Amino acid sequence: MVGAARSVAILADVHGNLPALAAVLADVAARGIGEVVVAGDLVGFGASPNAVVDRLVAIGATLIRGNHETDYVNGYADPANRSAWRANPDLAGMCWYLDRLGAERAALLTGLPDRHWLDPATLVTHGSPRHNRDSVTAETTDDDLVAMFGADPPRLTFVGHTHVPLVRDVPWGRVVNVGSVGAALGDPRAVYAVAGKADGAADGDWAVEVARIPYDVEATIAAYDGGMGAADPIFVALLARQLRTGRPVFRDWARVRPTTAPADRPAALARLLAADDDRGEGGTAMTNGPAGSAITITARKYDGAAHLTWPARLLLADDDLLLAYTPPGLTLVHHTKGLRLPQEHACLSAFPRHRHWNAMLDFAPDGAPLGVYCNVALPPTLTGDRLDWVDLDLDVVRSGDGPAMLVDEDEFAAHAARYAYPAALVATARAAADELLALAARGVAPFAAQDRDTALMRLAAQLRRDVLGAR
Repeated sequence: MVGAARSVAILADVHGNLPALAAVLADVAARGIGEVVVAGDLVGFGASPNAVVDRLVAIGATLIRGNHETDYVNGYADPANRSAWRANPDLAGMCWYLDRLGAERAALLTGLPDRHWLDPATLVTHGSPRHNRDSVTAETTDDDLVAMFGADPPRLTFVGHTHVPLVRDVPWGRVVNVGSVGAALGDPRAVYAVAGKADGAADGDWAVEVARIPYDVEATIAAYDGGMGAADPIFVALLARQLRTGRPVFRDWARVRPTTAPADRPAALARLLAADDDRGEGGTAMTNGPAGSAITITARKYDGAAHLTWPARLLLADDDLLLAYTPPGLTLVHHTKGLRLPQEHACLSAFPRHRHWNAMLDFAPDGAPLGVYCNVALPPTLTGDRLDWVDLDLDVVRSGDGPAMLVDEDEFAAHAARYAYPAALVATARAAADELLALAARGVAPFAAQDRDTALMRLAAQLRRDVLGAR
């Protein structure tokens, strides 16, 4: 990290995914970072557990245990468990990788510590200091966090387990969920955290950046052929879908499997994946109009706290773009102000997946355009029926056919200081605002003048032609 005297890459939930790990380690090396800490769950799911363990040991990474190491690797050492698990067809995929770890790697993994201290006030653990199956999410209540972190919590804690990255302010400091290298949810790219500490900084005072890294997902999936894929084809089919899309299909399958007879499971799996296709597998439009699947959109602050929430219909979800429509008459919840605001106008929301901005196009009841509100933001995540994005509080707006204007610069500066935006993020945010002003000057999407019905039909094509194709 630029300007840091000490930089640390903090990874979690690699889950035997070697291509994802290789891509992340290449990014770590390109940043010149030599210290790597892995917050558990090195194995599980992926077809390359041995190679992942060996690679991390070879680079001298600091390793701690996750629930996969304590529950499954350690549990498999018990002959009674091993016999029962091998007899259970639902565990065939897990037994396949556990059988291949070997005694030396298994002993290494089960003997790992549960935590690692970067300094006296900065902890790395898998779930929470209480238990490695605890989940720290944006929805975790403060009371639950107090129970997880105890009476003397670290000022800064890095965790994993949920596979969803998060930076959250808590009453005693910050908790950073670093996401997952090998099985990320929401956004299928590998994700990890970079922590930087300046000379003279107090313990627990680290700058944090969450980095998303593309990798060869198809190479990960191809590694199942003839091995884990033959042992448990349903397990691998679910894994492949989740790796490609970042959607939590295992959660959906967990609801279906217990009430489905083994002989009926292939057909049940086909139905589940077909329903997931309807939600929009990569590159597939959800629907051609406002009758698409229902979702909840949440704008968050940089610490993960909910700011705004509103319902919408997801029109399209592909590798480049999420498009959603909110008809008039629905309610927006303003969490920051504690208000519920009925919406008088229709809104078409565009979320480019690889841009640091999104756009909200408002329309009158007769379909006439009212204006465009563009938020400088982190790229969105789509997890099941939830679309989340982080608002950086710098905006470009245009009312009617008037000029586009940059607004809220004072709020951006205040929140950059309050939430400790990294310098690189501040620069990226300003570049995103400049891009929006340039698009407005050109009169192209999302600022192209059009009524609601035209926008519904053409906005995605316009964005790809004039904006997204340039990335």
